[in-house]
Amino acid sequence: VLKDLKNRLISMLQLFLKWQYVFPLLGGILAGFDNGFFYGLFSKYFITECIGIGFVGLAITVWSVAGFTVSISVGRFTPYTTRTAAAILITCFHLSAHLFLIFWERQPNVIVVFVAAIVSGLV
Repeated sequence: VLKDLKNRLISMLQLFLKWQYVFPLLGGILAGFDNGFFYGLFSKYFITECIGIGFVGLAITVWSVAGFTVSISVGRFTPYTTRTAAAILITCFHLSAHLFLIFWERQPNVIVVFVAAIVSGLV
């Protein structure tokens, strides 16, 4: 029984050596961190302190609509391209938005906050 369990465990761990199985796992972790960032830090430091607490709900709605729109459009374009290419492109947009927010000096600017919300919703 232990030998069979050991063989099953080793075969499961060998699956994670293939990049096709690691990429979705990392994508799920990234999506979880993104949700935590947007609902916590982004709404507190970038929306509330820059443009006011009244825009928090609107920015979260814009973020959700952007995510919904991208889900539909990626679903429509996957027959013409690979899912990996679409995921890499969206991840690059997402990473660029986060890098922009890291190096951006916070100042009252509605356009920057909502563009960042839209690009962050692309995941």
